[in-house]
Amino acid sequence: MSLPNFAYYSHHKCATGWTTSILMEFCFHLGRRFRIAHGPVQYGADGGLRAWVARHDVEFLAYTNAEMYEVQSLPSHQGVHVVRDPRDVLVSAYFSHKNSHPTENWPELETHREALRSLSKEEGLLKEIEFSRPFLEAMQTWDYDQEHILEMKMENLTANPDTRFRRMLRHLGLFEEDPDEGLLHRGRHYGNRLLYKAYHELPLSPPRRLTVEPTLHPSVLDEILEAHRFERMTDGRSKGEADPESHYRKGEPGDWKNHFTDRVRQAFEDAYGDIVETLGYDG
Repeated sequence: MSLPNFAYYSHHKCATGWTTSILMEFCFHLGRRFRIAHGPVQYGADGGLRAWVARHDVEFLAYTNAEMYEVQSLPSHQGVHVVRDPRDVLVSAYFSHKNSHPTENWPELETHREALRSLSKEEGLLKEIEFSRPFLEAMQTWDYDQEHILEMKMENLTANPDTRFRRMLRHLGLFEEDPDEGLLHRGRHYGNRLLYKAYHELPLSPPRRLTVEPTLHPSVLDEILEAHRFERMTDGRSKGEADPESHYRKGEPGDWKNHFTDRVRQAFEDAYGDIVETLGYDG
């Protein structure tokens, strides 16, 4: 069988940590093999993403710094692609790169962080425009007309996760609102999750799954989403309440308006042209 069957594609500073943690839980309960690829550090030694997916037998791929040429190498599958207002990506990257993002296996970030901490915010944002070029250009050059890939905006996903994750799972064929089975269906979900925890947290080697479930039970979906509310992930902090030191800094769209000066706005437009319109955002 050609793999992956399902894929989630997104980009740096598009809530990938939050989204992948939710998708991972979906897969644990469904009994689907899930794996995250951040970039060539994972698949480079295999010669490309397709070979890496095949070697690891990945059923559900999460590709968090998605490059179009690697995606096009994959066999037929159902996917979802999530983008964010590129101006908010830049601001989020600036604060994250300056304060909180892990530097492990990313020596360039260590040097960049030192520079950001020595600059004013305006100068730092100007520097970030170039440092974040690979992430922003990956969104700009993405093919937004792929029938098998559902396009979503991060802002909509975070504002209404209950509706948007249901839509996502329906597109992937992994959800139905009124399953025929009730307790038995949910029980198999929990059995899959228990086996996964045992495999990873105890000195045992049970199989990773009890069964492969075709769809996620609605009540299990609700439980997973409730456990991943922004307020829970930030110890009670509300959306819009910023913490510059946190990986979940603010969680509110349009924050770029609070940080872009005229000089930063012009430099951003000079560097990326019509990227805002290309991604479907207002100028």
